[in-house]
Amino acid sequence: MNERIHIQLGQSGDDILENYPGLFSMSDHPSGAKFHAARWTKDARGTVEIGPSETLFVIHHALSATGNYSPSFANENIIEWNINAGLAESSPIMHDAARKQFQSIRANLRKGSRHRYIDPDAPRLSGENVLRYAESTPSVYGLDTDYEPTLDEWMHLPGRTLWKLWSKEGYLTIALSRDLSLNDVNQPGAYFIEFNLRSEKEQFHQLVGADKRTVWQQALRAEIKLLKEKRQQAESTLRKQGVNIDEAYQDPPGF
Repeated sequence: MNERIHIQLGQSGDDILENYPGLFSMSDHPSGAKFHAARWTKDARGTVEIGPSETLFVIHHALSATGNYSPSFANENIIEWNINAGLAESSPIMHDAARKQFQSIRANLRKGSRHRYIDPDAPRLSGENVLRYAESTPSVYGLDTDYEPTLDEWMHLPGRTLWKLWSKEGYLTIALSRDLSLNDVNQPGAYFIEFNLRSEKEQFHQLVGADKRTVWQQALRAEIKLLKEKRQQAESTLRKQGVNIDEAYQDPPGF
């Protein structure tokens, strides 16, 4: 059985437990945070619909879904969702089929009024320049959501690769992981996807850091200013190396 559920940011934990009795369980953290989690098996995975109609996207082959609630922002209810899923119905999948399947997922997400998101301290790059830059930096840099890697580029992606988007609903990070021991292009590979959806306010809470979360509005302007200074420094270095900066990129509102 492939169970289908619908969730979104801002839901109350009580609604989730009431709408899906027996599926979600709640756990408490010593900090007061609450986690509402659903789990499926590899033989009976779930289908998760996320968001309102204008930004709705569907995750197939889901293995788990966890919503996070923070007592510091009680009126915001669920401020973050994490969904883990397989890339296909079965785990072993040929690498080129996985590449095409993931391209379809990214294309569908871009249709839902979502835009590429670049962290405010990261250089504004696009296309092949992103791949080259990501090879020399930690994997937190998100690849270009409009660029389709060739099969050769796909095979050279690291074990965990990120793509980041934003919409008026919130900020979405997609993390694709693969088993690097199964790296023969002529043999099947194993892939796994994590979807993280944060509310806009939670994104700002994360930007200012844990010690300033409760005073994030006062700290946000100064923090963004510092982050953008780091971006300018990184872009200046890259320009000197002959790398094109994507001047057309626009930061989301609030930045």
